[in-house]
Amino acid sequence: MSRKVLLIYPKTGIDPPKPHAPLAFMDLADFLLKAGYEPVIVDQRIEKDWRKEVLKHLNDSLCACISCFTGYQIVNAMQTAEFIKKQNPQTMTILGGTHPTFFPEQTLAEQQVDCIILGEGEVVLPTVLQRIENQDTLDGIKGLGFKKNGQQILNKEFELVDLTESRTRWDLIDIEKYIRPSYGVDRTVIMVTSRGCPYRCGFCYNIMFNKKKWRTKKAEIILDEIETLYKEHNVQGVYFVEDFFFTDKRRVEAICNGLIERNIKIKWGSTQRADHMARADPAFLKLLKDSGCSYLTFGIESGSQRLLDLMHKDIQVQDAVVAAKKCKDYNITAMFTFMCGIPTETEQELRSTIELIDKMRDANPDAWISGIFQYMAYPGTPLYELAKEHGFKPPQTMEQWANYTYFQSSQNLPWITEDKQKYLKLLSYVTRFRFYNKETEKIADSLYRKVGLFVMRGISNVRWKLRYFGMPFELSLIDREYKKQSLAA
Repeated sequence: MSRKVLLIYPKTGIDPPKPHAPLAFMDLADFLLKAGYEPVIVDQRIEKDWRKEVLKHLNDSLCACISCFTGYQIVNAMQTAEFIKKQNPQTMTILGGTHPTFFPEQTLAEQQVDCIILGEGEVVLPTVLQRIENQDTLDGIKGLGFKKNGQQILNKEFELVDLTESRTRWDLIDIEKYIRPSYGVDRTVIMVTSRGCPYRCGFCYNIMFNKKKWRTKKAEIILDEIETLYKEHNVQGVYFVEDFFFTDKRRVEAICNGLIERNIKIKWGSTQRADHMARADPAFLKLLKDSGCSYLTFGIESGSQRLLDLMHKDIQVQDAVVAAKKCKDYNITAMFTFMCGIPTETEQELRSTIELIDKMRDANPDAWISGIFQYMAYPGTPLYELAKEHGFKPPQTMEQWANYTYFQSSQNLPWITEDKQKYLKLLSYVTRFRFYNKETEKIADSLYRKVGLFVMRGISNVRWKLRYFGMPFELSLIDREYKKQSLAA
């Protein structure tokens, strides 16, 4: 009997020509291989005819596992499950990801879905596969939801996987299809070396999904993977997209020292917290720079201390300015992101965010302000409950959640009027055009876009200096361009 397992990553609706590697499936594959199974990854974002690729493996696969995140990926996940059921009704369809975890009943109610996995698949899936092979019942498996005699059976308690010895199986994908120019480097990939975060930001999924627990691979395994990518695939840059790379300072030091000792000359970056950067000592910052650290991303969110406390960010406003200055001192490119439209936010607090950005740019004129993004009430987060208290009406169906994207989310937020929505949307665009960096210029791949970028930056400079975000005449033009990119993706 074949021990093949299909792992299908659906399109998300905002996929660039070269997307990031499907790391979640590549990590899951390591556990499946160790258990004696044969994982096959089908990535719809790069497969021109993904249906043909699925059909090559469908009839001799134990099951088909489909990734499902809140947003437009839901549409493609449902269509994929429906396609599989039409081709082979006996194949078990299993959905995993954040949406099935946060909305298990809703997801399992879909006719084409046989099972859902809550939490991490590495813990649950090997047991499910063993039961399928033995034609045994699925009862009693933690973190699994399934249907039995027309009824939903949900075991909502799930366990977290031990990542200590785990590896990302780069050998199961065509790496060249995922190497892309990013962060000033032509050949960059993303990596995840740990999961979870010990902090408690109120807008983050981590509190529920990872239970505020941080887990990591061994530093030696991380270095082995980077060295292979560097020597065998000419990878020049790595960006760590995990929840919080800097959780354990000793681990970071071990990775940095390992990169230097192995003579791995890459540029690397990750997310960082402003308070960690503000406290960082010169020796640690020098080690980061010497090992190739060239890019750090900070989520500052607001210039209001009250809102930072409401969000449980556990940072001080001044930390943002100190972090910007330290990045300048050590020649590390810094990108900062912010939020607006948070429940209870006042006009003065929004102005405080704008004023903070100016202070940060004074401290570091090269700081990249990625944008002041409109808040999304995301399921499974503490602020989600606060949003509901202030009148937020969550989508009630999978179809409605599929349309819950950054551009439509404010329609469900009653404290944001239609005029305020346009105001906040324009503010977000103005911030991005006003403070874009050289990376943005590279994206302008045509004369039309280069001219558009030049014009929009000029308009945004004037708006920012005057603090005037009314009469948003440029919104329709920008929205049309973003829509074209989404349709192309």
